[in-house]
Amino acid sequence: HHPLTLGPGAIQTLLACRSSDNIGAPFYSAHPLPYQPYESPLHDSPVATVEPRQAADTPEHPAPVPHNASRSEQMLREVQATLNTLVEMAGVFTRHQSDSSPLQPDPGLAERERELQAQEARLQALEAQLQARQNEQEHRRTRLAEHEAALDRRAAELDVQIEKLVAAKERLRRLMRTVNENVHVNNTLGAIGKALPVVDD
Repeated sequence: HHPLTLGPGAIQTLLACRSSDNIGAPFYSAHPLPYQPYESPLHDSPVATVEPRQAADTPEHPAPVPHNASRSEQMLREVQATLNTLVEMAGVFTRHQSDSSPLQPDPGLAERERELQAQEARLQALEAQLQARQNEQEHRRTRLAEHEAALDRRAAELDVQIEKLVAAKERLRRLMRTVNENVHVNNTLGAIGKALPVVDD
């Protein structure tokens, strides 16, 4: 692990931030590690920006360092330490990923998938059989309804024939009574005729 070195542009960018609470938040949000914001004693302190100066304007004897510059240096050291910690944590996370074995296909999962496919095929076959049975039952129901209708028609025809037979029987009964009456009359007349004396001409 080597300390992280910041260039002038990165230093000015970090110095432009007035709060160091969110430093490291993107790294923690992407990994299952608890985020602990860094509490800086210079949370609300103004930070001086570093302005570039021309070489011609640089005096031979540098001016005394202002008080704000010491605060900026302290802030820079805090940021530097935080970034070094983040780099170290990233290295640990990278080594952990490289050391972990790659995911191997689970044979049990493939077997379970084949079982599910076979079960689905069986269910489809059972569904087809059930549909065929339903179609057959519907066909039988139609045939039974047609047969029942034919029986109803035949029963109606038989009722008509029975009524005709009853009427014919009634006519035959009346005819037989008439015949019997005629026979009785004839027998009576014959008896009367026999009882009468014979008259010779």
